[in-house]
Amino acid sequence: MNLANKLEVQLNPVMIPGHIYLRFEGRNIETTVDGENLSNEKIASLLHLDPKKLDFKEASSNQFLSGLYSNACLIATKLKKYKRAFQYCDKAINLNENSGEGYINRSYLHLRLKEFVKSLRDAKKAVELYPMSGHAYLTLGIAYKKINKPLKALEYYLKAIEIRPSLFRAYYNSANIYFDQENYYKAINFYTKALDLNTKYYKAYLNRAISLNKIGKKREAINDYDKVLNLQGPMFDVIYEKGLILYQQQKYKLAKKEFMSLKDSFPKKYVSENIKGVIQELNKLLSVKP
Repeated sequence: MNLANKLEVQLNPVMIPGHIYLRFEGRNIETTVDGENLSNEKIASLLHLDPKKLDFKEASSNQFLSGLYSNACLIATKLKKYKRAFQYCDKAINLNENSGEGYINRSYLHLRLKEFVKSLRDAKKAVELYPMSGHAYLTLGIAYKKINKPLKALEYYLKAIEIRPSLFRAYYNSANIYFDQENYYKAINFYTKALDLNTKYYKAYLNRAISLNKIGKKREAINDYDKVLNLQGPMFDVIYEKGLILYQQQKYKLAKKEFMSLKDSFPKKYVSENIKGVIQELNKLLSVKP
């Protein structure tokens, strides 16, 4: 392998005890020895340079190397380099059979490939090894949801939140299960907590808007629909639902504005006779000729 394309791992206890340097094409990148604290962004930047040629030089700590390979597995997965990702995860687990992180990331990789039974197996192992890892319980919950066991999934999402209250995905996934159960009050509560952690996730606003509308909080629902539109731009279904709420509130002028925007902004094939009928009805209510 060309050394210019090889990532070298060098322990350097003399300069800064407890630290290592990642070296790639002549550049030193400092990180920590603890695998939990390795910088994904830095490793990602290396993978983006040449994801097929990432390798690690032998170092004195198998546990450290395991953590490094485990992080590489996760990032290679996100880059859709799945074959390479499996090599990294397997290497991480082979170097350290107690690598809960390796099992978590391989479980996530199986999820991406829709290998749900294998994902569940690795997630269970991760929880066994890392019983205080919120990410392990979150991954286990996702695996259970994928095999159509939502109550088991919810159990582990809530456990993930108990351990690590900052896990956005655990709140959002819990909210979705409550939403599917038509438990809209709890769904709203968990969507709100998720949005406190991530204010840009439009799907949480969208589902919260639907939930708010279901319990009669129409003004709040419209506010959330507006946030979706601000984040995503025009969305047919969102504008339609917003217009329908305004119609139900007898705010006919505002409702007509929303339905007219559908007629004017989207191709004719999306605009059904139903929408044209609603506009005609609004024109009558407003005493305005079509």
